[in-house]
Amino acid sequence: MSKESLKDKAVVISGVFEKFSRKELKDIIDEAGGKASSSISKNTSFVLAGDKMGPSKKEKAEELNIEIISEVEFINRFLDSSENSEERFNITELGLEQITYADLLGLYNENDIADIKKEIASSGSYDDDVFEFYKDDESGNIDVTLMMGSFEIIDHINSMKICENDPYIMIVKDSWSGENEEGEEVGYVSFEALYADEEPPTLKGGEYDKKSFMSNEELDEFNRLSENESIYMDDCKYQEFHFLRESEYNPKEWIKKWLSEDYGHNNHTVSGKN
Repeated sequence: MSKESLKDKAVVISGVFEKFSRKELKDIIDEAGGKASSSISKNTSFVLAGDKMGPSKKEKAEELNIEIISEVEFINRFLDSSENSEERFNITELGLEQITYADLLGLYNENDIADIKKEIASSGSYDDDVFEFYKDDESGNIDVTLMMGSFEIIDHINSMKICENDPYIMIVKDSWSGENEEGEEVGYVSFEALYADEEPPTLKGGEYDKKSFMSNEELDEFNRLSENESIYMDDCKYQEFHFLRESEYNPKEWIKKWLSEDYGHNNHTVSGKN
């Protein structure tokens, strides 16, 4: 079935929409030869109504016997499959798959998202302090990468709509090296869990050593050495950022998983407490 034309249609947009922003709908109508308006008159072709449509607009449309259609009806009647297809993408670092731009609301507003889409359509990429978007020319798939390096990034992530019911915890790993009180070279790995009540334990062992859990005495020694600056935090290139949902966070289980994946240095049984 062929789609209806928007050419020369005068369309009033009112309310909040699920799939498109008001700006995107206006652009679609304008690009198709129609005219998007904010006020109803006898020349209005129809009203495109979303949630929370203005009651005065609804009353006037009914008074002038002007058709009121929903976003779904608008899509089915006027948009072809390419316009109707909703772009989806993954953010691997966050474990998010097949999400949409609407999931990013909160971090971005509707105008921001419309601008991001336009930039990707014209140049194939977009980046800011939080994400880098890249569209593959051959497949048309969009890859989204998290821009690491700032502790504030967790606040940006948790401002997204998709995180409102189950926010993320960010675990930052740092390695330490120096000399102990006997003058021996020592190394440690510590973790900071932002927005968590409990952090993973500090481990004994340098960046390229096998790690082990520490006794209370060994942990006290680490605290003394760090306070006395006998050991120091290594270059930030060894820093790691890990993200997981608050509902999935278990410090003991997480550290076991991290140890099992630590450069192959912990393929054997880890000494110390379980």
